[in-house]
Amino acid sequence: MQATVPAALKAGYPFLAVEFTFRRTEGDAAMDAELTDELLVVLVMHLDSGVTGEPLVDWATSALERGLDSPALTWLAGLPRSCSVFESAPLLDRALRELSLPPLPDPEGLRRAYVSAVSRQLLAGKLTPNEALDRVHRHAVSPL
Repeated sequence: MQATVPAALKAGYPFLAVEFTFRRTEGDAAMDAELTDELLVVLVMHLDSGVTGEPLVDWATSALERGLDSPALTWLAGLPRSCSVFESAPLLDRALRELSLPPLPDPEGLRRAYVSAVSRQLLAGKLTPNEALDRVHRHAVSPL
């Protein structure tokens, strides 16, 4: 099985820019803004050592449903949701490499992108202002 990823993502992590821009090319329906924001949340939680295997497995399942495909992504999605982060995190790292995505940025850049993702969720009505403030404080401000 060969890893496939939309052409718009091969240039880099579009979700890591503080100003969120996601350019889709014709036929690239796999990685959308919602999926990149979900990945961003999982990565920041992983950075804070506050993630279990469950959100990693859930993200991999969502990615497969949206058309992303790689051997490690399939393996990650097939793990039980009760698996440990020690089983699932290496598979996430491998899946991101197999999808030809560049290495993750420094923690500060990841946290900045996370604040952008939370802002988008707030503007979309998916979070209340208090929930957004709590998430930004917990994952972006407190760790600094």
